[in-house]
Formats: sequence, structure tokens, C-alpha cells
Amino acid sequence: MERVVTIERHIIDQEREHPGATGVFSNLLYDIALAAKLIARETSRAGLAEILGLAGRINVQGEEQMKLVVFAN
Repeated sequence: MERVVTIERHIIDQEREHPGATGVFSNLLYDIALAAKLIARETSRAGLAEILGLAGRINVQGEEQMKLVVFAN
């Protein structure tokens, strides 16, 4: 049976293998992982959270922005 490794566990394991690491890169990876989880949560329930469709804003290219794009930004 294959063991499931979370991104958090992987980062911790890698830090242990590299004792000279400062943790700055690990913190960045944690932040990116958290942002990805939040976006995934919202996009998976977009219809329920009423974040589908247009946001009523115009982007720099002159296009109407979608609510999910605004949320992701």
C-alpha cells in the first residue's frame, strides 16, 4: 500500500534532510499551497457561493472580469 504524503509533510521531510536550510523557501511553499487550497475550495463550490459569472469590472485589456478571476487574484 502506497503512503500518501501531504505537501506539508514533504516540506518538513525536505527541511530535515537539509539542516542548513533557513526555512524561507519552505514558508513560500506553505503560502503557495494555502492559496491553492483556498482557490480550489472556492472554485469547487462556486455555484453555491454565487461566484460564477461576471464581476462587473473591466480588466486592463478592456475585457469584463469573471468573479472567479477576481477571487483568485
